[in-house]
Amino acid sequence: SLDASVGPRFHREALATAKLNHPGIVTLFDAATDAPLAFLVMELLPGRTLAEVLRADGPLAQRRAVTIARKIADALVATHAIGVVHRDIKPANMMAHGDALKLLDFGIALAQKHAEVHLTAPATTLGTAAYMSPKQAQGLRATAASDVYALGGVLMAMLTGAPPYAG
Repeated sequence: SLDASVGPRFHREALATAKLNHPGIVTLFDAATDAPLAFLVMELLPGRTLAEVLRADGPLAQRRAVTIARKIADALVATHAIGVVHRDIKPANMMAHGDALKLLDFGIALAQKHAEVHLTAPATTLGTAAYMSPKQAQGLRATAASDVYALGGVLMAMLTGAPPYAG
């Protein structure tokens, strides 16, 4: 069965993602729960995740890495403009197809503007350690700056083939 915290987090993801209408962000069509399952219906995207690209092809050329980083930054500007912090910026959450790039997985995104109740328990750290900001790793509330920090880590991974930290 669904954990009591999963329902509110799932609902928050669906609402946050549905507000995002941006070419660099995956489109959400529907969301529902059917105990014990919760599911999202999103656009079907061709291509590979950026993590798959890096595993298969190794580090990217500087120009391509910067182009991808700019697209991610543009998607984050739209995300942050509606008060959402993604909280898990990493190559596995980006889908690449030719020159197109889409930001995926708002599963742990935090809607800041209207969040009066923190659904994440104190001292609970959500995100991926290899890209996580120090503030987030300490269990403090993630902010837009946390996403920007993680984007720097993604840029490093694109240029070197490895994340900034092993874990």
